[in-house]
Amino acid sequence: MATIGMRYVVAAPISTESGSTITYGTKQTMKAVEASLNWERDDGKMYADDAVCETDGSVIGYTLDTTVDNMTDDQEKTLFGYEQDGESGDIVITGEALPYSGIGYVRVLKKGGNMKYQGLFYPKIQLSRQTESDKTKESTVTWGTVPIHGVGMAVFDSSDGKNRFRRQKTFTVMASATAWLDGKFSTGT
Repeated sequence: MATIGMRYVVAAPISTESGSTITYGTKQTMKAVEASLNWERDDGKMYADDAVCETDGSVIGYTLDTTVDNMTDDQEKTLFGYEQDGESGDIVITGEALPYSGIGYVRVLKKGGNMKYQGLFYPKIQLSRQTESDKTKESTVTWGTVPIHGVGMAVFDSSDGKNRFRRQKTFTVMASATAWLDGKFSTGT
């Protein structure tokens, strides 16, 4: 199936984490523009008889760059750990460590005229604003969007000893994909 779109970015800060059980705070929903995932893999090689005889190739992490159309001050405070000055009301970016969150979105697919909606959920990621760009208005408006950079981590599942990086499920109806995704934030991983 070919990817033809992206919708419904949703993220929430991690409230508690105990092993593979994670609970999330208040969900933040945003309109999707684009996402780019880069899996990081163990490229360790074992050599024998002057040649590679074994490799691993397992996932050890990832980066997820997501762009949304807009973020409110409350969303930035919640997801990036920004603070609000109690006296002036100013939003303040401090040097504190970034909070951990979960994030997901719906990938829109199409094949032979049939639409599918794939929910993608990343249970543990550290989100930040890496870049910001502004430009004066000219004769034609240049629309600005909000890039979000995420460094993803594994959630260890002690029941089978495996690390979990992403969950995904494909549906024939968009509402089912968003409901599945929303459910990940209420039931944890």
